[in-house]
Amino acid sequence: MKTSIHAPIVINPNDIPWKKIAPGVTMKDLAFDKPKNQRLTLFKFNKGARLKTHKHSALEWMYVLDGIYQDEFCTIPKGRLKINKKGSIHTSQPKRGCTLLVVWSGKHITVR
Repeated sequence: MKTSIHAPIVINPNDIPWKKIAPGVTMKDLAFDKPKNQRLTLFKFNKGARLKTHKHSALEWMYVLDGIYQDEFCTIPKGRLKINKKGSIHTSQPKRGCTLLVVWSGKHITVR
């Protein structure tokens, strides 16, 4: 197998443990670019779980892998993408649960 400083990095998500971040909500960072503070993260919401209302300090791209995502603005089924703009405020609260693949940077700032 050829090696190089430019070789791709291959990650097995199954090797990364889930972290509980709220009741019924877990996450795992698949990739993190520290200088840019950018992440690729999997989120799992159990039925009825929610995150506190938060503000995005930068852009967030959220792809629904499974289930149905909901917040106070929209309902997003499996296979759809939602983009939260810098400065947006919302409360993630999927009533039936879902799994998300999220590209985000900056901080989530709790507002309530």
